[in-house]
Amino acid sequence: MLSDPAAKMSEEAVPKADAAARLPTLAVATIGHVGCGKSSVVAGLTLIAARLPGYEAVYRSVWELDRRGGSPPLLRSSLLSERDAVRRADREIQPPETLTIRGAKEVIGLPSRRIVAVDCPGRRPWLKNVARGLAVADALLLVVSAPESVQSQTEEHLQLARALGLEQVVVFLNKCDEVFDLEWLDLVERDVRESLDRCGFDGDATRILRGAAGQVIAGEDAWEASLRDLLGALETDLEVPARVVEGPPLLYIDRFYRARRPNHRVLVEGRVLRGSIAAGDRLQLRGLGLETGVSVGSIENFNRRIERASAGDQIGMLLYQPDGDLRADRLRVGQAVVDPRAPDVPLLARLEVEITLLGPTLNGRPTPLGDGHDLMCIFGTVLLSGCVFLEGRPPIAAGERGRARIHLRGNAHLEPGMTFALHDGHQGPWDSKEPHKACWGGLVGRGRILAAEPTRPAE
Repeated sequence: MLSDPAAKMSEEAVPKADAAARLPTLAVATIGHVGCGKSSVVAGLTLIAARLPGYEAVYRSVWELDRRGGSPPLLRSSLLSERDAVRRADREIQPPETLTIRGAKEVIGLPSRRIVAVDCPGRRPWLKNVARGLAVADALLLVVSAPESVQSQTEEHLQLARALGLEQVVVFLNKCDEVFDLEWLDLVERDVRESLDRCGFDGDATRILRGAAGQVIAGEDAWEASLRDLLGALETDLEVPARVVEGPPLLYIDRFYRARRPNHRVLVEGRVLRGSIAAGDRLQLRGLGLETGVSVGSIENFNRRIERASAGDQIGMLLYQPDGDLRADRLRVGQAVVDPRAPDVPLLARLEVEITLLGPTLNGRPTPLGDGHDLMCIFGTVLLSGCVFLEGRPPIAAGERGRARIHLRGNAHLEPGMTFALHDGHQGPWDSKEPHKACWGGLVGRGRILAAEPTRPAE
């Protein structure tokens, strides 16, 4: 993974990776309601890991994490420019408040493994960015604000993670310094376990830790033990899943940048889901309106030049066309990088799926899912809208399971067996300020691809 798009393009500036075998990598997505302190927890983990012997990390402040995640500062006055706000913050020794939009990835080296902490946003308008973070994760770090307990986005993020196939989770009760009643913390812990059970996780077996990441960043030594325990839980309580290292490679584009030097090259970031990718390989970009051959110029893994990336690695790689001009404006998040020599897998636009709708207690649809309904299908980094056709079957009621056919408005590299989340925009409360616009209803269910028909949608 490359940290600075402007500096990533210089191939000579990146050192070669050591020949020694690398530690196994576990990607952990940090999820939770907005304002619960997800970025503070990630920043605190990098701070503690940078101090401990045998650990390796670069401390990133909350300000740095949000800036790396593409978040503009929330200016204290609408009359202030961003530069003026930063200058005022320097004088007040406090940066302007920020908001995580896209999220950043930080690597933390533990004695037995490397943790890639994916800082996900919390607000509902950027739920698709949460899905992009979950698509490259192996496990979850659920952050819950101890004074507030479980909130709306807490369960929505858990439902999204479960729909995308994640099962491992560790919980951190943050801001415990603001709670002076231990019985309240016990009640919050019980609420968290019940929420985990409702969302399909094992609440009783989940480890829950208590702490205050903000106090650790502020220099309060009394709370450092909580983050040290959290580092230990990430090392011992979560398992590194088995990787599919054989077979044709598969990577979905998570981000892409136009390379300044050399010309006609594009830097793409993503995670190798299957197989391996080596420098010099001839691959193919396909899906979302593009199907073209490319070559791999170089590969980096968190500022380390590597010759080959295997399944589970977060990488950035330079792609180019030897006989053409690969333009960044043709790339889209969610396009797949595959091996053109592999057996042909057609681009899919019509899916035979099994759908499980959320019940009313999980903020699901208030009405059954009928024929001809429009939904947003979230396949991790792939985001496409589609129309549901029941083909004579009865409507699928809230909390029930049924089969249907979905016609996607676009085609993508999808495979049978993949799971996805369903996002509905035709329900939810009305906005009093803009009564003509309905708010997004959020997640309403999950699905699994049973079969597919390689037919492109009609233009």
